[in-house]
Amino acid sequence: MSVRLTIFRIVTNLARALEICAEAVMRPEDLIRLNHRFYAQMVWNQDDHDVTRGLHDWEQQLIGSLATRGRALACGCGTGREVIGLARLGFQVMGVDIVETVVERARENARKAGMEADFEVQDITTLSLSKGPFDLVTLLGYPYSLIPTRRKRIEMLSRIRSVLTPNGRCLINFYTRQCTKRQQWVHRLRKLVAFVTFGNRECQVGDIIHQGAFFTHFFQDPKEIEEEARAAEFQIERLDFHHEQGGHALLTHAS
Repeated sequence: MSVRLTIFRIVTNLARALEICAEAVMRPEDLIRLNHRFYAQMVWNQDDHDVTRGLHDWEQQLIGSLATRGRALACGCGTGREVIGLARLGFQVMGVDIVETVVERARENARKAGMEADFEVQDITTLSLSKGPFDLVTLLGYPYSLIPTRRKRIEMLSRIRSVLTPNGRCLINFYTRQCTKRQQWVHRLRKLVAFVTFGNRECQVGDIIHQGAFFTHFFQDPKEIEEEARAAEFQIERLDFHHEQGGHALLTHAS
């Protein structure tokens, strides 16, 4: 019995180690494709009643306080929640999403809600739009945390900045979590695995693959957000950061 228990513990620890290192083996492009597959299933199952309710209270208050009511771009619009909410506030809205069937459903939900909006099928990490510029770009529902590597997120922010008006703003929200000493040691192991396997050598503390289904980056410190925003030549107008509760940032086009 003791021998079997020992074997069980060894196998269990090995399985945990393999799961922990999964993010390091997969390259950023692999992680994005993983998220696309999961995202299509998750968003498709979203309740249309929640969609037609529009913006959450904090989104409504923050966006509603902005003086400008012009053109808005909802990145990762899903089945239309943000699009409907922004249109109700008086914006002319375009929604973009990677999944064509989800975009069609968003278009139908906007029509049912009596809101006019444009839609395009786009990958927000390689944004290339036929229309613009925009006074406001939103990444709500935490898509910012679903983009692997600092480099990829900065590239995305730079593309967003390029479609903003000179005084335009970008609103993002993101997951947060405080790093433990164990996670710091795990990160060192991941870096080693990434180097040996030619995997994700840009992996970061806070990278997690949930049950092999999808990738998420949890931001450890507000400085991460500040540095990425400034690298994309944004100024930070507002930053709310709470460990374990998530955060959001309002960025301004820096001219």
